[in-house]
Amino acid sequence: MSDYPQLSAVIADNVRRLRTDTPPGALSQDGLARHIRYRGIQWTRATVAAIETGRRSVSLVEGVALADVLGVGLGDLVSTTSSHVKMDLGIWSSDYLAGAVKGNTDGIEDAFQSDELRDLSRIVSQGVRDTLGRLSLLRSRWGRDVSMKPAAVVERERRIGDVEAAVASRLESRTRLGVTGLEVVVAADAMWRRSFTEERERRVAAQRPAAASPRTRQALRGRATRDMEREMQKAIEDRASEAATLSPVTPMSSPAP
Repeated sequence: MSDYPQLSAVIADNVRRLRTDTPPGALSQDGLARHIRYRGIQWTRATVAAIETGRRSVSLVEGVALADVLGVGLGDLVSTTSSHVKMDLGIWSSDYLAGAVKGNTDGIEDAFQSDELRDLSRIVSQGVRDTLGRLSLLRSRWGRDVSMKPAAVVERERRIGDVEAAVASRLESRTRLGVTGLEVVVAADAMWRRSFTEERERRVAAQRPAAASPRTRQALRGRATRDMEREMQKAIEDRASEAATLSPVTPMSSPAP
């Protein structure tokens, strides 16, 4: 990548070459600036000099006028024999550059690379590794009691709500076992054959609070939640210990600092 020219240097070389090759004769820097001014753009000889030394970039509007004065297309201003050019924090292939000017980049491979794209790739890869790690943990703990086929996992992912997320956060803070909202859904299915919320409401209803005040019902709901969290925590800890004994699971990857 370090051997590729900057796009600004490519444009600088092309402007200098095309300026001196313009028929019927070469244009001076003053002459080029004057022709650009005729088109309503305030250029001076110093502007042309700055562009031809790569110290100043060319805007799209300026590029249109410049290509017209030099009798070429916009693509000629960025034409290069290099396979790639540097562009700020990344690189573009010369094929992509030419295709983008023409408005057609379909089918062009290795079009561009950038720090942001590479960061995105690393984030996606890390996310995939973390997801696979979590699924591996779930299979080792709960796979014998509930289906962990992809379709079943996706269906359970859809059932993660605010309650499951909050319970998972509290359990993870206590256990540090990688508990997620998905595991709360899976564990509830295995333990109670219903969702966490449904089991909580079943327990509240069993207290016969039909005539209870809203505050009383809220207190009963809070008590049931705490009881269920203790039950689920013990089940997860037991499953984690058993899984570690039978078939150790590779810990989830931690995000790079």
